[in-house]
Amino acid sequence: MNDHLIIYLDQNYLSNIAKAKIGIIKDDEQAKFWLSLFDNLKKAVLSDKIACPESDFHGIESMFDRRIEKEIMEVVDELSWGLEFNSWESILTSQIVEAAYIYLDKQPEEKEAWSIAFKSDPQAPVESRMQTINGVMSRINVRLFLPSEVADQDRQNKLGFYNEAQELAKQYSEKPLDWIELLHQSKRSTMDGFLGGIARQHIDKLFAEGSPESIFRAMNKKIALESLFGRLQAIGIDITSSKAMDFLESDQLLNIPFNDVFSSIWAAIEEYYI
Repeated sequence: MNDHLIIYLDQNYLSNIAKAKIGIIKDDEQAKFWLSLFDNLKKAVLSDKIACPESDFHGIESMFDRRIEKEIMEVVDELSWGLEFNSWESILTSQIVEAAYIYLDKQPEEKEAWSIAFKSDPQAPVESRMQTINGVMSRINVRLFLPSEVADQDRQNKLGFYNEAQELAKQYSEKPLDWIELLHQSKRSTMDGFLGGIARQHIDKLFAEGSPESIFRAMNKKIALESLFGRLQAIGIDITSSKAMDFLESDQLLNIPFNDVFSSIWAAIEEYYI
């Protein structure tokens, strides 16, 4: 078993390395720094000293600068060699399923500790992940929507968050909550938004919008939600039963790591900003 140091590269690092590789960075010293950093990272990856996993956000953020999108993803490929984080939706789903087992006092499924966060073992030798065609990393890049459409959706999402924040501000000013209750309500809201009534309302809203993009997103969300309900049903929680409502309010679900972190951030924003 190797002992890789896991290094997650923020988009800023990937972008600057890509710019240096194609000559966009005009300052020679800066360009040399980024190229040297890339070479050192690559050597460390190939010698099994570090691992630099790819995340969904690398591809999403790369889309917004078409000049260097291809080069950024080539850097990702050369450093990750196929090592990827699971999507946040997948991580959250895994934690919900494990919470259901614990709630019913059942033994959770046996799985490797790394499998919640990663699609493959991050400590496996890099050679085991190398899949090449004539010595060149192979990546199938399928784009269903233009970057402008993704950007517009991102703006709409942010506007929605802003409107929700305004409503929270109104409620908060009328009846302030202490931190413990505020955090508890934030956790309940997050779970409701992922697998409760709010989640289903959001899917219905996307279908009602009628655009190809919104219908595509609605279908994906609907399939994922039904798949999760099926997994919970197999464990012993019928989503239409009173037991499901009890599970949605249970400490086992509300305190899963993802919800604890995510909801704490939103509760802090409400407490100290809104």
